Amino acid sequence: MANPSPRTMLRLSRSPLSSRRFAVGLAIPMILIGLALSSGASALGSLMPMGGAPTTETFSYTGAAQTWTVPAGVTSVTVVVKGAQGGNALTILNGTNYPQAGGGKGGSISATLTVTPGATLNIFVGGTGGTATVSSVGAGGFNGGGDSGSSVSGTNPASAYYYGGGGGGASDIRIGGTALSNRVVVAGGGGGRAVREGGAGGEVGADGRRSIACAPVPSQCPVPGGFGATASAGGDGAEGQTTGGSPCSPVGGDGTAGDSGVGGTGGNAGGGANNHPGGSGGGGGGYYGGGGGGGACNENMDSGGGGGGSGYADPSVTSSVTYADGDRFGNGLVTITWSLDGPSPTDPPSPTDPPSPSDPPSPTDPPSPSDPPTRPPFSGLYYPWPTTTSTTPPTKLPDTGTSGSGLVAVGVILVMGGVAIVALNARRRTGV
Repeated sequence: MANPSPRTMLRLSRSPLSSRRFAVGLAIPMILIGLALSSGASALGSLMPMGGAPTTETFSYTGAAQTWTVPAGVTSVTVVVKGAQGGNALTILNGTNYPQAGGGKGGSISATLTVTPGATLNIFVGGTGGTATVSSVGAGGFNGGGDSGSSVSGTNPASAYYYGGGGGGASDIRIGGTALSNRVVVAGGGGGRAVREGGAGGEVGADGRRSIACAPVPSQCPVPGGFGATASAGGDGAEGQTTGGSPCSPVGGDGTAGDSGVGGTGGNAGGGANNHPGGSGGGGGGYYGGGGGGGACNENMDSGGGGGGSGYADPSVTSSVTYADGDRFGNGLVTITWSLDGPSPTDPPSPTDPPSPSDPPSPTDPPSPSDPPTRPPFSGLYYPWPTTTSTTPPTKLPDTGTSGSGLVAVGVILVMGGVAIVALNARRRTGV
């Protein structure tokens, strides 16, 4: 059989059957590929973080060290670190327990911290100081809170007996290890309450409150609270009561000084069982810990609260540092906030210079769904493409910081193009 002439081939290519077959053969792959690209891009976008969108992770008290790994592309984070509150006191009157609130509140610090992608940050969240009982001291809170002093168990049911609280633990972030020397950001804990309130944690810890002011009787001068810590030293412990209007044997114990990372222990109560004195509050933990309060030895004196712990920010890795003294009730808290500041696999615009939504797309941007699809490279069919174009710049797809936006755009265009081909072919068949 002879080969058909070019004129015959042209007639065949223009036949309705040939045109319909070509249209269907072109439209179906376009629709399927477009749907696959769109769904794949949606899944990809859900797995990858939004470029430039801030993310915050919160670390609450657990009683143990926690860790956080710096994500790829992150070189600085904003941290907020809050120390724990000191423990409350307990008063027993006529056999009934009466908790006495007033443990010193924990300090707070916020800062921008320089980090290395892939590095591990060790997070220590301080615990609230414990309250003493008739059989045990008030334990210091996790991460450096000092114990309270012991109290004398009374035998007179008509009298009041006092039991102090332990110091609150510090909260901190450590890089390069878990030792105290690895701390880069620290918030001080509050001092434990005794009969008098504990000092607050802060950039510099506050002193624990002392007993009542001196009465006319010199022997009834106040029992001091523990002293607050500074940026370079722990707070001194307070001296216990040595004399009083009633027998004062043994004397009230001295509180111990705070040290690096730990609060001092409160002084023990002195005196006899009928004098119902109380043990003093423990010092709060911190970069340096607060001192323990002094113990009382007779009923006319009140034992002192513990001193607050100090805060710290390593100047070599922190900036924009802000302290807030006495800012936290209860257990401590640490939050870390960050944004991706490195390029994503598709190299999105820099977070410091993002394009505004009204900007027209750059030459490298994918076309938006409002752009007309490219005419197929086939001359055998006639497509009535619009002959006018809009002067309004097309709306740019939201930038998700991933390759998903480009895939969605391409997928939408392919689906729209396939649907348009099918619709036009149907019009030709009906003669509309």
